[in-house]
Amino acid sequence: MPVHVANIDKLAHGSVYAVLALLLAWGLARAFPGWGRGRVLAVAFLVPLAYGVSDEFHQHFVPGRSVEVLDVAADATGALLGVAFLAWRGRRSRPRAPG
Repeated sequence: MPVHVANIDKLAHGSVYAVLALLLAWGLARAFPGWGRGRVLAVAFLVPLAYGVSDEFHQHFVPGRSVEVLDVAADATGALLGVAFLAWRGRRSRPRAPG
């Protein structure tokens, strides 16, 4: 008997957008080495967010698909968790001041 997990699609949205944000940050940091960490993380959050909004907008025009604000919220949460992980990891990997 299959196990039903409520809102598994929201977990999938969040996971995919977290990976998208991580990969985008990685690519941006290498493509634009002069950008500061904050700028890379901001863009790595905003681009997936904009993509999630545009994806839901386009679904409005596809028969059988629906627009769900909670999908955008899951996308944004995933992207935010992805960049938050990178920000946390960046703080942990910095050398500490002596003393």
